[in-house]
Amino acid sequence: GAGPPGPPVNVGGHVQSKTGHVTWKKPSSDGHSPITGYVVTGYDAAGNKVGSCTTKAPMLQCNITSKSPFKLTAIYTFKVVAVNAVGRSKPGIGHNAPAAFTG
Repeated sequence: GAGPPGPPVNVGGHVQSKTGHVTWKKPSSDGHSPITGYVVTGYDAAGNKVGSCTTKAPMLQCNITSKSPFKLTAIYTFKVVAVNAVGRSKPGIGHNAPAAFTG
């Protein structure tokens, strides 16, 4: 029978002042049911949710819009969940590469 998909892999991203651009690769397993989309949530270093976005398969990227500006030198955690007709995957987890400190 079918089950939920596996977690997305190679999750990563980069932030600009208002947007977190998140990318990933599709899971190795779709649980024998086609993946219909992905749900992406961003968290700051303290674990507070900063925003989320959803995308339809086969898109492997989306942009989180944050209510407060992203700090370009901070590390954010992005969790990407794959969705199929059966359910949701465990999250694939990645981080942005923070901008280098300047000055």
